[in-house]
Amino acid sequence: MTHPSGAAVEPAFARADLLQLLAREFGSRGGDIGAVLDRRGIAPDTMIDADALVEASALYGAAEDMAAELGDIHFGAKVGKAAAAHGAHMLRGTAETARTLGDFFIGAILETDRRTNSVTYGLQVGPQAAVFEIHRRRETDPHPVQIDAGLLVFYTTMLSECLGPVSYTHLTLPTS
Repeated sequence: MTHPSGAAVEPAFARADLLQLLAREFGSRGGDIGAVLDRRGIAPDTMIDADALVEASALYGAAEDMAAELGDIHFGAKVGKAAAAHGAHMLRGTAETARTLGDFFIGAILETDRRTNSVTYGLQVGPQAAVFEIHRRRETDPHPVQIDAGLLVFYTTMLSECLGPVSYTHLTLPTS
């Protein structure tokens, strides 16, 4: 890929474990994951190898297709809530070794960075509040509404279970 300036740009990617998490829920509700993978040009072997790379725009499009096929605009959020309740396997080691919530977030940020190059996480802790930020590194088409909803629900569910109610003082989502 190239940037409008002509410079080479590395495509955004994610590991296949996120796709597999979505696919399990989708398939359990009667969805045809093979058709979604084919439509989005995703290799079928990504359903076997959790470390396989999936182009982010294909993954995001697949999540949107799954939600549309099921007629469930809350699909991503439901997957995020279930992942938080059952412990997302990709963060299980981080959670098991963390001694504090700060340890967990540092480990989660580092593990997520190893698994994808499409988002950047940040954590700022002050005396009155902590701010956990997720920034998309690249805009993709389609915009990952289902993925963003899943991430938001995943982290707020985990925080709520650890700390109590979570306050949303700033939430910015794209309008298009």
